[in-house]
Amino acid sequence: MHLPLILVVASTLGAARAASEANQVWLGVKDGRERLHSGIYRAAGRTKSGGEANVDDLNGEVTIFCAFDDSAGMLRFDRVCPVRWLPGAPGPKDSPSKEQVAKFEVRYIGAPSQSMTWTSLGMGVVVSPPGKRSADESQALPFDVRQLGLITTIHSSQPHSFDELWRSWSERPIQQVAREADGIVRLTWGDRGDDAEWRVRRWIDTAHGYTIIRSEHEERAIQAAGAAEWPAPHLIAEVSWVQVSAVWVPTAFVLHRQSRTDELSFDWESVNEDIPNGLFTAKGLGVDPWTLVTDVRLGKPIIVGHVEEPPLPPPSPSKGRAAWFYPVIVVNVVVLALIAMVMLWRRLAR
Repeated sequence: MHLPLILVVASTLGAARAASEANQVWLGVKDGRERLHSGIYRAAGRTKSGGEANVDDLNGEVTIFCAFDDSAGMLRFDRVCPVRWLPGAPGPKDSPSKEQVAKFEVRYIGAPSQSMTWTSLGMGVVVSPPGKRSADESQALPFDVRQLGLITTIHSSQPHSFDELWRSWSERPIQQVAREADGIVRLTWGDRGDDAEWRVRRWIDTAHGYTIIRSEHEERAIQAAGAAEWPAPHLIAEVSWVQVSAVWVPTAFVLHRQSRTDELSFDWESVNEDIPNGLFTAKGLGVDPWTLVTDVRLGKPIIVGHVEEPPLPPPSPSKGRAAWFYPVIVVNVVVLALIAMVMLWRRLAR
């Protein structure tokens, strides 16, 4: 008669062991990715999509150059990729009838005190507050390679750091943990609403740095008679990794999202080594030396020089007054000194 109690206890212990195992694997993912502190890589691949009404197929080559140093808060991210231009928007070509696909290039530097951006639209180098980027970059923003397997796009802004993104998934209960062959563990998250439910499954290679090698995002409607079968995933991400300097870094990434596919191959030039400071300067952007540098940190554009000129200090809010205020003070001091000398000469002449 104690059999039901034994089954409940066994079930509880089994659930506790599964939760502990899932937590250990998920912590391993965090530890493995945070071992990468700095690096330089180049990536190349393609973006392929189409099928939307009144829009050209978005097909084209993608190239990326990235250098980062997390301890110093420095990021360099250059990207060339195809983008869609709205009718009438400034760009290489305008069309009155439909969107156009054109090649777009952006070069970006992020630092604790400022960010610098150059784009192929010909606006020069723009110095902005830290983390601030212009709307022109919205289709070619940076992403963190440590987030591969977690993010759902590599083209729009990622609002979270790796740690924030990892923690956001940590706050969601893992519904299932399953061990597969060769050290692969599959973790499943999910949730259910009034008329639909979703699940995300991630395959993690515990034998090779707890790397996420595959992710699938699925959604299905809940019908009156019960849940429908899970359809094909609407998003699939696959990542390949290699160990460099005792750190696992991505070598290939494929993201299938509805009618769009992104493919990238990575070539790492350095891992956890010192990054040349010149990569994080306007001169290091590699643009024309006579390109204007404009500072907008005060809320209005101020031209501070050219790319090849020595770096100037940030503009001061009092700069507009200083252009005339201090010379006037100097002139007044000189005039007062002359008046004092004349008065003293007259007194001595009596």
